Amino acid sequence: EIASSKKKRSHVGQRLLLGMAITDAITSLTYILGTAPHPVEYGGSGNQATCNAQGFFGQFVPSTAIYNACLALYYLGTIKYGFSDSSQQ
Repeated sequence: EIASSKKKRSHVGQRLLLGMAITDAITSLTYILGTAPHPVEYGGSGNQATCNAQGFFGQFVPSTAIYNACLALYYLGTIKYGFSDSSQQ
């Protein structure tokens, strides 16, 4: 819903939440796949290309925590200090 609505994407909190959802989905997929993309000689069922792809997407793991921290700071500013979206942009 956020991705398809330009009005909702204009809010900082909604953009942070969308980014966090996307990176969380990517990192969850890397955890679900586990060692399957690894080459056969290392105990997986993939090849070097699938291993490289998983390594690339595995770099998104810290970004979920970073988005979570940014969202927490956004809510701190919005709720406790009364900032609005227009003053944070």
